[in-house]
Amino acid sequence: MKPDHYTKAVLTAIAIFLGVIAFDFRPFNPAQAYGGSEHISCFGRIHDNENLCWFFKGDTAKAFIPSVGGLNGSRVRLNWKTGEVIK
Repeated sequence: MKPDHYTKAVLTAIAIFLGVIAFDFRPFNPAQAYGGSEHISCFGRIHDNENLCWFFKGDTAKAFIPSVGGLNGSRVRLNWKTGEVIK
């Protein structure tokens, strides 16, 4: 019993398609650098509520404690390039 040419063509096309998918699959995207003007930096011990965070946006930096009002409870605002306190 001979398989017909249509069946061979369809099965060959499916095999090629699956091969392209299998070899083109990339499980991880390449890393991209973040180039925005907003950054958050924290340090300290989180479990003791002694951590301090800084929110940077452009030339402005705000110091805040996440467990005490978060960014809305920020008391210190300064120009991080010059060190000048902004009121």
